[in-house]
Amino acid sequence: MTIRTPALLLFAVSLIGIVLQGTHSLAQHAGTSQGATAPSALQRYLDMDCGVRTEEGKSAIKEVLAFQTDLLPEFIRILSQGPDKQTIENLAQRLEREWAEREEFIKKNPRNVLTTEDLAALHALTKKEYFERHRRRLDRKYREKAAFALAAFGSAQARQALEAARKATEDTELKRIFNAALELMGQAQ
Repeated sequence: MTIRTPALLLFAVSLIGIVLQGTHSLAQHAGTSQGATAPSALQRYLDMDCGVRTEEGKSAIKEVLAFQTDLLPEFIRILSQGPDKQTIENLAQRLEREWAEREEFIKKNPRNVLTTEDLAALHALTKKEYFERHRRRLDRKYREKAAFALAAFGSAQARQALEAARKATEDTELKRIFNAALELMGQAQ
């Protein structure tokens, strides 16, 4: 299997190093943030937009690995179902605010800032399309992060969840992500 997306490749390569160091050892000796809990480690990891090679990324991965036992079921759930209801509701609230700001911007007739083509594209985009695009993006981000966290865990249960998710999805991009995570697990053995 060939990984083609540069961001995915960088993420996978970074996790290879963590997995090859031994997740059990990392989980026992992880330098978790003071006061970190399994839910806070999970949310920090899922919300992280930086690479895993940054200090923030390394710290987030270590926290997740430190709470591996507690987080395994939640990552399996995210892998198969995507973000939870509260996360989707929070996204919808944020998008409502963004849409209102967008509409206000369009009303100001920003011809001095945007080209005619840009304005046409803004007018062509429906609210439903805008919301759906962002919901799909969040869903894919969470499932991708779950896949690579499970790969870092390296357990038989994590492998079974990845194989089941790969088999269940018709989304070719998600299938490719799940294959990359499984391939990563194979390199750690």
